Amino acid sequence: MSTEIIAAIISAAAIIIAALIGVLNTRGVNTMLRDKNTSLSLSKELLSKKLKRVIYVIFFIIITVVVSISLLLKRELNIDNGVNKISTKNLQYFTNKEFKLGNSSPYCYYSECPDINSENLRINIGFRQLSIVTDVACLRVVVYRMEDENRKSCVLDEFFEIRPIKNFNPKKRPAGMDKEMFTEMLAKMPKGRFKPMPQCENYIEITNDFEKGQYEILYGFMLKSDFIKTNPTFFCTSCIVTKQ
Repeated sequence: MSTEIIAAIISAAAIIIAALIGVLNTRGVNTMLRDKNTSLSLSKELLSKKLKRVIYVIFFIIITVVVSISLLLKRELNIDNGVNKISTKNLQYFTNKEFKLGNSSPYCYYSECPDINSENLRINIGFRQLSIVTDVACLRVVVYRMEDENRKSCVLDEFFEIRPIKNFNPKKRPAGMDKEMFTEMLAKMPKGRFKPMPQCENYIEITNDFEKGQYEILYGFMLKSDFIKTNPTFFCTSCIVTKQ
């Protein structure tokens, strides 16, 4: 269930509860006012107390709703954790198609090859040429298991959404970017430049449930212009790693 739906439910429940409390308290006050044996001054005093109680309850409900929504939004941000989401759009154009390999170096820079022996495979992909970002359909990661010198089998082929272009602040490391890549980016920047600049950084995380053995990992991007092609081009880099 999305945060928006949960927030709407909580808000609606709070309004209903507040309305019920208001009705119940109003009925109680009216009953007292109709009681001929009760003096007018006492009725006003009780009415004032009842109204204050209703105001306190409504205020408490509002605070509870605000805190609940804040916690839900914080939880959603923690779940995202700066990692690119799996793509579900336009996959029919690339799945079950043999692809050609293209050189992504002119367009992208990467962190070092992911650690196959860590809990998760973490891949960082940044774009040198931001003009190509709008032409990218999705990011892609393909993992082959090396059976022997002449044979390999595909054990993972996953697509990921590309992040939009945002301003990069060199004084703050973006969420998801490892320290090594952040240091490398700062080293490439012109000296004395401390103003935010446009960037498109992507952070892919894959659960490491691979068996022991040798693997080839390919990661890069696919272009929208290849939608109709029989053999689309996979612009990527690759590395071979061994899980122990």
